[in-house]
Amino acid sequence: PQSVPLCLLLAAAGGVVEVLATAVLARQDERAKEGFVITKWRYRGALAMNTILQVSASVLGNLFAPWFGPVSLVGPMFLSAQLVANMIIFGVILGLEAFTKDMKTGTYVIVVAALLLPEVGPQAQDDQDVVALVGTGPSLVWTGV
Repeated sequence: PQSVPLCLLLAAAGGVVEVLATAVLARQDERAKEGFVITKWRYRGALAMNTILQVSASVLGNLFAPWFGPVSLVGPMFLSAQLVANMIIFGVILGLEAFTKDMKTGTYVIVVAALLLPEVGPQAQDDQDVVALVGTGPSLVWTGV
């Protein structure tokens, strides 16, 4: 069954996890610039964590989230979550970026628009059989199966 709130939650989680994946490598780079020696194993561990988080973000935002709601809601929510997480993680927590007032305002406008989209945009279709739709000819051609 479709659930727009669950769809939005999974899309937002995917966006946040994607930013965390980037932050793992950015933190190692910043520590190296500060003079901290990054061992080969530490770098490989960070790279492995980045890969795990990237795959997790992709699964959350591109596989699970669209299963529970319209894809037209997933994209904006995923990107909005990325923008907010980027401001919080890179700006506040890590202190690696400085965001101008214009950047913050633009982010807030995009986030509010994405949050309003479920009210004014597409809705879940209760009578939709996703498995049957995926098995149709055009869908199979589109996915290259």
